[in-house]
Amino acid sequence: MSSIKHLRTEDKNYAKAYWDTYDSGKGYGDSVLWEDIAHIIKEMWGYNPETGEDISQSVDIMDLGCAMGYLVRHLRRRGFETFGLDISKYAVGMSDVDVKKYVHVWDMSWVDGPYYGWDRFHLVVCLETLEHIKENLTMRCLNNINRMMLVGGQGLLAICVEENPGWESDPTHVNVKPRAWWVPRLKEAGLHIVDEGEEYIRSHHYWREHNGIFVVEKTKPWTPKDQTVETQKQEDVTNLARLLTGDVKS
Repeated sequence: MSSIKHLRTEDKNYAKAYWDTYDSGKGYGDSVLWEDIAHIIKEMWGYNPETGEDISQSVDIMDLGCAMGYLVRHLRRRGFETFGLDISKYAVGMSDVDVKKYVHVWDMSWVDGPYYGWDRFHLVVCLETLEHIKENLTMRCLNNINRMMLVGGQGLLAICVEENPGWESDPTHVNVKPRAWWVPRLKEAGLHIVDEGEEYIRSHHYWREHNGIFVVEKTKPWTPKDQTVETQKQEDVTNLARLLTGDVKS
């Protein structure tokens, strides 16, 4: 857990101080955790369930909230075509040379498409990210997760929920709700919850006390419901300029 109480919770840049004080001051880095998560993903999405054939090279993965790209690295080593996006210009800039060209700066609440376009990915991974985003932007983020997926594609979401022990220790957790709060919003975004996938993931030691694991599936094409898309696109252009120059407004 993080002990970064001095940080402004609305600081959307997640600059150097956030990462240096991550995990009770240990700092954010590569670890066996990313190996374990990559192993789970390989077991669940890397093999043909009927033949057992390794299909990793035909599976495209997006890691939303990728930070320095550690999970991107471990998934690419396992054969997956993997990319990452993160709001933190600092974190993306600190990514190692072997993943730098696969990770980019992007805010997952933006309506304008990311570098890789929509309807592209077989799997979208979003771990411990959605609780850092303000409640009024939740549906935009969930819709974007849907839009990134191919029809039939799936998502692996780990969301910090009120049932998780110790969630209060991180002041950047600005949207922590009960698990039940997320269920209808996932449904509204067209993301069908796949129960059996969650059960398998929670059998692994890291996830056993995590009550915010969701495996979701896109069952039909995304249909825009928001009539203010053009206005939001203009806001996103302005926000991108601010983000890249470090002039991010709260």
